[in-house]
Amino acid sequence: MISFRKINNKNIWDVSILSDGNNNEKYIDFSHNILIDALISNKMNNFYAIYYENIAIGLIYFYKIKKTIWINSFMIDKKYQGKGYGKKSLIKLLNFIKSNYEFNKIELSTCNPIAMKLYQNIGFKKYNNKRCRKYFDKNNEYLFTLRNTSR
Repeated sequence: MISFRKINNKNIWDVSILSDGNNNEKYIDFSHNILIDALISNKMNNFYAIYYENIAIGLIYFYKIKKTIWINSFMIDKKYQGKGYGKKSLIKLLNFIKSNYEFNKIELSTCNPIAMKLYQNIGFKKYNNKRCRKYFDKNNEYLFTLRNTSR
């Protein structure tokens, strides 16, 4: 069973050693850098470890900007990839956000082809408008948006 747990002094080291694999720098920052960013930005309330039973298998870091939820980081450790945990975790995260936040849309960015396929299968759209092109030119990542249709 997938669950989310807030980062605390008991699990921070388990989260800090998570890795998405050999292409870590190419697609997602190192987990300890993501932790530092959340600490410095004072956004630890929106940082969760993803657990399968009692094993930390990934991390999620998101926050709200006006009426948009921005998923800053979503990662499953290399040992647990390809087993459906990413999809289950993302669906659980979207349900959590829908139940606990008022928002117009959820956004994230990536250039990871495997992640792009997952996000599109879940319902995220990759738009090709001026804003998205500017974002890509600046960050070399595609923007994905999931609109809140339950409002």
